[in-house]
Amino acid sequence: MKRLYILTSVILLASLLLAACGPQATSVPEEPTAVPEQPTAVQEQPTEPPAMAAIDCKGAVAGDTVTVMYQWSGAEEEKINSILKPLVDECGIQVVAEATRDAAVLDTKAKSTPPDVLFWPSTAPLTLYTEQLQDLSGLGATAGNYADYWQTLGTVDGK
Repeated sequence: MKRLYILTSVILLASLLLAACGPQATSVPEEPTAVPEQPTAVQEQPTEPPAMAAIDCKGAVAGDTVTVMYQWSGAEEEKINSILKPLVDECGIQVVAEATRDAAVLDTKAKSTPPDVLFWPSTAPLTLYTEQLQDLSGLGATAGNYADYWQTLGTVDGK
């Protein structure tokens, strides 16, 4: 009797495993009751990107130099350069960029000749180098262009 019980259990278990591992039954989809409408005209995809808004150079003139420091390299650096390219092309400025991930290099630059623009992954430079910060509102920066979060994050002592 015990053997029959074990044999039946094994057969039942094997049947369940085979059923679970076997191909799934497919159901036949119902016939659609209505045919969806086909578009009457093919919409053409635009071949040109949308026109960019005019770039305000904020007083920069051709030949001006802007020093930039950031932590990117490789593909990331290529992307930031492609973002800056329309500004460079429109205003005729020259961007002199320096890439570093070394905080000691930043410290040395901030104490000697700080960059005009600094992209850094933390707010540490804002608190360490407050004497080098400028109030950008006098340079045409408009607070309304930036979310409160960025204004709070990027403001130290009202600058």
